[in-house]
Amino acid sequence: MRKVLAFVLTAIMILSAVFPVSAVSVKYSENGQYGTTYDYEVVVTQGFEEDSSSATQGGGGSGTAARRTEAQGAVVRTGLYSLTLYDIIGKARALRIPNIFPNISVDKKYRVSFWFYARSEDFVPDDPESSDPPSVKIVPAAYNPGNVNSVKPLGTCDIVLDTWNEIVVEYTVTSDGQSGLQFSHSSSSNGYVKNFYIDDLVIEEWTLVPNIVSWLSYQDMESITSGDNPNADAVAAGGATVNFADTAYNHTPEGKKSVRIRNRDNPYKGVKFYNMFNQATKTEIAGAVGWEAFRREDVGRRFLIEAWVYAPKAQGARFGSDPATLIDESTLDELYPDSKPLVSIGMFAPGGFKYATSPYGSREHHYIDWNTWTKITFIHEVKDDNIDNGQTPSENTLVNAIRIDSAGADDRDVLYPDYLYVDDLTVTELERSTPAEPFIVTDMQIEGDIEANSTITVTKTIENVTLEDVDAVMLLAVYGPDGNMLDVSIGERVTLSRLQPTPVSAELTLGSDFSLADGYYIKILIWEDLSNIKPILPADTIDHTTNPLARTIKPAPFGLPISVAEAKQERRSVPVSDIKGQSYDELIFYEKEFDDNNEWKILDQIFNTLPDGRTVFNNDKFMASYVHGTKFGQASKISVSDMPFPEAWRIVVNQIPPGNPWDFQIEPSDLNEGTDYKDGDAMLLILYMRTISAEAGKGKIQCIVEQNVAPNSKALSAYASVIEGEGWRKIYMPFTAKAGYSRVRIRLGYAVQTIEIGGFEIINYEDKVAVEELPQSSIMEFYDGKTVFIKDEQWRKDAWERIEQIRKGDITVIVKDAAGNPVSGARVNISMYEHEFQWGSMLNFNNVNVSKPENINKYKVAASILFNGGVLENALKWNEYEKSGGASRARMQIDTAKALNIKYLRGHTLMWDRAFPNGWVSNTSIPQDVYELFVADDKEGLDQRIRNHILRITGEFDGELREWDVLNEALGNKAIRTKYGNEVVKDWFDWAREGSPTAKLYINETGITGVNQERMDEFKMLLDDMVEAGVDFDGIGIQGHFGNKIVHPMDFYNALTQLAEYGKEMKVTEFDVGLAVGLMDREYEASFMRDIMIVAFSLENVNGFFIWGFWSGFHWLHNAPIFNEDWTLKESGRQYIDLVYNKWWTRENGYTDADGKYSIRGYYGDYDISVVTPDGKIKTVEAQCYKNRENTIIITMD
Repeated sequence: MRKVLAFVLTAIMILSAVFPVSAVSVKYSENGQYGTTYDYEVVVTQGFEEDSSSATQGGGGSGTAARRTEAQGAVVRTGLYSLTLYDIIGKARALRIPNIFPNISVDKKYRVSFWFYARSEDFVPDDPESSDPPSVKIVPAAYNPGNVNSVKPLGTCDIVLDTWNEIVVEYTVTSDGQSGLQFSHSSSSNGYVKNFYIDDLVIEEWTLVPNIVSWLSYQDMESITSGDNPNADAVAAGGATVNFADTAYNHTPEGKKSVRIRNRDNPYKGVKFYNMFNQATKTEIAGAVGWEAFRREDVGRRFLIEAWVYAPKAQGARFGSDPATLIDESTLDELYPDSKPLVSIGMFAPGGFKYATSPYGSREHHYIDWNTWTKITFIHEVKDDNIDNGQTPSENTLVNAIRIDSAGADDRDVLYPDYLYVDDLTVTELERSTPAEPFIVTDMQIEGDIEANSTITVTKTIENVTLEDVDAVMLLAVYGPDGNMLDVSIGERVTLSRLQPTPVSAELTLGSDFSLADGYYIKILIWEDLSNIKPILPADTIDHTTNPLARTIKPAPFGLPISVAEAKQERRSVPVSDIKGQSYDELIFYEKEFDDNNEWKILDQIFNTLPDGRTVFNNDKFMASYVHGTKFGQASKISVSDMPFPEAWRIVVNQIPPGNPWDFQIEPSDLNEGTDYKDGDAMLLILYMRTISAEAGKGKIQCIVEQNVAPNSKALSAYASVIEGEGWRKIYMPFTAKAGYSRVRIRLGYAVQTIEIGGFEIINYEDKVAVEELPQSSIMEFYDGKTVFIKDEQWRKDAWERIEQIRKGDITVIVKDAAGNPVSGARVNISMYEHEFQWGSMLNFNNVNVSKPENINKYKVAASILFNGGVLENALKWNEYEKSGGASRARMQIDTAKALNIKYLRGHTLMWDRAFPNGWVSNTSIPQDVYELFVADDKEGLDQRIRNHILRITGEFDGELREWDVLNEALGNKAIRTKYGNEVVKDWFDWAREGSPTAKLYINETGITGVNQERMDEFKMLLDDMVEAGVDFDGIGIQGHFGNKIVHPMDFYNALTQLAEYGKEMKVTEFDVGLAVGLMDREYEASFMRDIMIVAFSLENVNGFFIWGFWSGFHWLHNAPIFNEDWTLKESGRQYIDLVYNKWWTRENGYTDADGKYSIRGYYGDYDISVVTPDGKIKTVEAQCYKNRENTIIITMD
């Protein structure tokens, strides 16, 4: 497998001249024996979108002023505003922003970046008679707002007029008072500008961190195994009582578990973690075979060990050594009011038969705060006495376990917590204290004219090795004519032998952007000490003359966890997938195994091996339960034979409750806290279920254990579903008991169904077994959604073939010289930069969570990077638009989206025909006076009010919004239509056409997901009525809120094909899935999204796919498809990026034939096309290669 690597610090320094260098690559060498690096944290982002009245002018005189630019006619780089200093007179005037650096102190370091703009027409020369061109230089400086003469210049920056200039400077604080930032002209300028503008200011604080070579391991405690053996992850140390699956406290984002150490009556009681150093070598010492071992060649390697720990003060503390008395919280506050408990971390031996040079190894001691997660660290360097020395166990000094306890330095008595939680343990390899050099570097080079896409294999035999046996690899490195390394490939790792020659080989496949002509060459190196091989950027980040369209790949701004390809200023940067392949076989799939019968047997076997538990709730109690909501069906008791229970409930659901599934449910008596369970107990709910009949072919229930007071949080929330006719199925649902969570409910209202439930019991295993060791029925065995995990599904292959046919077309480039003759042998690069298909999301830049300083920039950048389409959540809905300030808020959001280069903007929605049976209430879509006209039966007044609204809002955004949802959710909202007939729909569409003749007009409907044909038939009746009435509409919007329903993708495809028969364009307008589906199985959620996207993209009528929000921090279901609430990328987001920007994205290159032609099949969209002729001429053009166009581009090299 090919890997892209670089291999020494010097190589990285050379590369910095070729590649964009990220913040963490800035070398700092003032910190002793091992190198360190600056890591950056963004502390200020200022786009000047909010009022910046604190900015002032300085430098004396009058007339000059600083202010935020006006929204109309402003010179801005992003958004609507920038900061300006205007009416400047002379070079001394300065724009000042006081106290912009937060929490400054001497020696703190910052990086400041901003964009600067000035017009040439505003330039005032020092010498009016001079003919010299303008030379404008700007000096950014730190200053003291309390003493404006205390100034520290940060550099002198040359300015290019009439364009935005990005400026980056560094600032080391030398005076506590210099917390302001000012911008002024340099005296070396040959004039000054009367007005200048600042935008997109970012200040990053630098933190010193060790240089990281490679991250070795991570233990999040979610699936940790325990035992004092080489195959386990961890074991209790010092006789401690350890729960390896505690759920009381957790540090991992989206995690649930940590390791708990409790009842620690001496400070040495802790936990040891094994196999954290990624060592393939295992010791073979008798009595210790299989333990992870360091070898002689590891001496000098250094590791940063980090863990997060939590000490709950409520559990008390202890002081001294064995046996230490427990000090409760109140006594602790009295005796040690300012106490901080000790936690130690270090290296130790993994078993009693092996030991370190000192009895307890080496440790770092940390005093931590109570009741907060704290990171503790330790740096371990492998010494001669830490390695597998080949001696007997009693003499061996192997040290390779990580121990966390509270042992004090020199065994001193210390205060330490009685309960300690440990989570998120990481091991990161640092640079060696003395970096190793390659022990062999060949002078062999490969030169010559080797074509792009060639594969080169080199094998070299190494012999007469004088060192001990060491591992090595071969590296093949591509260098350009200027000596800069452009690409590198690493071969397989081999062990060189002193006794016999060893072949070392590597294979290098040149990318489509490479040729070894014109001075390119390959150098061969043999490299020992793999810890010094460092990663570099992928090959397609290299910009050299053979491909003018080669992309620069870099991390997305503001810490978003994706890579992007930089774009021109007027375009979107787009994400880059971590998957390179573009074929069907290279779709992202997840390995799942489904053998239902076998799984039942395995679960039963697990259950039969459990220790004895205590049954705290049995089937007799269950049969005595109250059944709530029988108006939706019936509940009766039936006798059961040949099963381990005599009675069961038969449940008949005649009607799905219109409100919530729990409006029809079984309500057993509560569990008794203190007698039935206590906090932290491992519990197992068991029931048997069978489905007699069900509308969807399978019965479904949900089992709940929850708080019996608001907010009714859940200790257990699990679904069970059994296919009709399958017979009784035994279902296991483990959970951890929580204090205050005693209410048990079985929700029934999920489907029209007849089901039977019996054999219900809840067993308490207390602390005899970890909850994750209890049997758990896989939700995947309960539903027929398994198809999303099966790669060879024929329906998906058929859809993929349709995509090839309908979403791609022939693109032909013809290259001619100035005389019109064809140019053969010209290199043609065809690079897509935008889809014709609309990939969009709901947007709301005013949302209270989105607009927080820590989120707004991430939200804007993510929206721009991921989507070429957008639709506002509420701002264009009728009542929201007419509220005070509503129109200006809508305008601001539309302008923001346009500034982010989101070009396909939808309007949502003109009419949402909602009813208010209990009187008008505040809402987004129907103003109160409209409701009053409706109640008064004033149709003329109502029509006039609706017409005025539609004409006003469509006219305001005519030419900016490409389409409008004229009518939204008509099946469930039809107050006006019911009263006055469907003919009013024609009026609404006619008025929309009048207001915005260029916009496409849509009807947008929900609930069309492929599982409810009755609803589909109702929708088609409405569409038939619209067609018959001559309603002028262009498109059908299918919202695509799938909720928690499990839908076969082909069912959704069949629904779309029914609507395609109307011959209208179609769009998925609001896709998402429910939180329960996401929590149930993130890989299912991602696979389902992949398949729904494939279905939509494979239908010719469908021209867009919009999701209803992309970030879970702002999403009506708290389950957006792309990012989690903490901005980490979801698997469904990874699928989205891979499909839209990799699988369905075109970047090709090749050479023209004798007729000057080069042709490919590419996805429809916007392209850059460059030509490099054999004599070195270069030309780049833009082309819109859209469906139903000829897409032949003639490029004349004139």
